Amino acid sequence: MEALGYPEKKVIVKPPIASGSRGLRILTDEIQTVGDFLSTKPEIAGMCCSFQELIKILRNGEWPELIISEFLPGKEYSVDHYRDNDLSIAIPRIRTKMRSGISFNAQTDLREDIMNYSTKLANILDLKFAFGFQFRADNEGVPRLLECNPRIMGTMVAGCLAGFNMIYYSIIRAANPTIRIPPPEKITPVRLQRYWGFKRSA
Repeated sequence: MEALGYPEKKVIVKPPIASGSRGLRILTDEIQTVGDFLSTKPEIAGMCCSFQELIKILRNGEWPELIISEFLPGKEYSVDHYRDNDLSIAIPRIRTKMRSGISFNAQTDLREDIMNYSTKLANILDLKFAFGFQFRADNEGVPRLLECNPRIMGTMVAGCLAGFNMIYYSIIRAANPTIRIPPPEKITPVRLQRYWGFKRSA
């Protein structure tokens, strides 16, 4: 942790395999003020703990394998990506509001650097059809890779609404490799808001 600047800098601790931010903690020894209490969103505040608090938790059971990584304070991006032998399309979106790792508010942001990173990674890994990457910006605004999702992502519909239905085209291309998928004429910026609700039974 010292190599990443802890305790002067925050670091991230998480299990190598998880979902929905389960097991993720932001390690910090910063003293929280009343201003922090009133301004920090609950989903972020609930992830913060000190190294001593983490040790107390881990003593109550078998220690899991954990990854320690740099804390990235900038904007988080998901990239909806489609790739076959003839075509590669990357559509980044900002994750402006999340709950348990799930996007509740998002908007497309066609950042050229993130699209280029995603395309290079897809080529190196030789990923096909619908998949995605997640990036988060560091203190200088440089996007850093968080993870690769070699599957359809939960909010990939945003890329479809922006002008390229990569889920549909993935099925078509997988079913018939001779079909050539047409590139989109235009990618239109969109905003997406997710709602969760339920209906009361009569």
